[in-house]
Amino acid sequence: MAAINSIDTPTKRKKLAPRRNPYFHKITPGNFLGFRRTDSGGGWIARLRGPDGKQRFNALDTSLPWDEKDAYQQAHELALEWFKSAGIVEDHHYSVENAVADYVAHLKVDKSAKASEDTRQRLDKNLTDKLKNTELAKLRTITIKQWRDSLVRVSDDSEDVRRSKSGANRVLSMLKAALNLAFYNGQVASDREWRRVKPFKSVDEARKLFLTEKQVKRLLEKTQGGFHALLRAAVLTGARYGELANAKVRDFDSKQAILTLTGKTGTHDSYLSDDALTFFKEQARDKLPTAWLFAKDDGEAWGKNHHTRMMQDAVKA
Repeated sequence: MAAINSIDTPTKRKKLAPRRNPYFHKITPGNFLGFRRTDSGGGWIARLRGPDGKQRFNALDTSLPWDEKDAYQQAHELALEWFKSAGIVEDHHYSVENAVADYVAHLKVDKSAKASEDTRQRLDKNLTDKLKNTELAKLRTITIKQWRDSLVRVSDDSEDVRRSKSGANRVLSMLKAALNLAFYNGQVASDREWRRVKPFKSVDEARKLFLTEKQVKRLLEKTQGGFHALLRAAVLTGARYGELANAKVRDFDSKQAILTLTGKTGTHDSYLSDDALTFFKEQARDKLPTAWLFAKDDGEAWGKNHHTRMMQDAVKA
């Protein structure tokens, strides 16, 4: 048996060396799904250990070619049907909460402790007790859709609604990942119920809003201190918040009139106008090269979302 699931994607299956013995992946204790790699392709086979201790095999007749994306899923379902017909039944005490707990533990090993904890907190916050306590075998599409829709805020602000739908999509994706792991681990015979639930469309891109010169001037007039300087820098350079928050004095080259910015899209140079050059010289004056070019009023660095409330207050004003 392979130590990890080496047969669940076409890419993994293509990398397997052809051999007579199948590559098996454990579905439930004593029950396995295997893929036999041949020179010309491959085929699927299920294996179980009966009450008498003897192993039984069943060649699975799938309708999809072995190198199709959904071939593993189809073979998996056929194997579970065979296990069930042979007396292997689903665990009807395995709930959504159990699936989430197993997924969180899986993430801690497969990804990181931070990713695991973030997922745990998000799902714990957003899943209802009703959904958590639902047995996977009894989970229905309508239940998941109703829960997804309950995450959307009712508001006259279309942007507020869009953001809440985008957030609902992220949580739905986490839940489906947990349920998919349970399916691949053989805790439920089918993933059809949640596979039918789709994310909201066209909500993951923020609204594009361009201010007039007059609006920009009014916005700057309603800000002060460190946030005013940060906003002024954004107006002069077009840089993202994170890029300006990361900028240090050493990133500003006053002789070449260049500000080197680093953010989620990488590192690039911003060429400064005369007005911008004068402004950045003022910001860098009397600061060490390793100092932040922009800092909050308390001298601390700008962090994630530290600007959000200030911007909301400025816009409202």
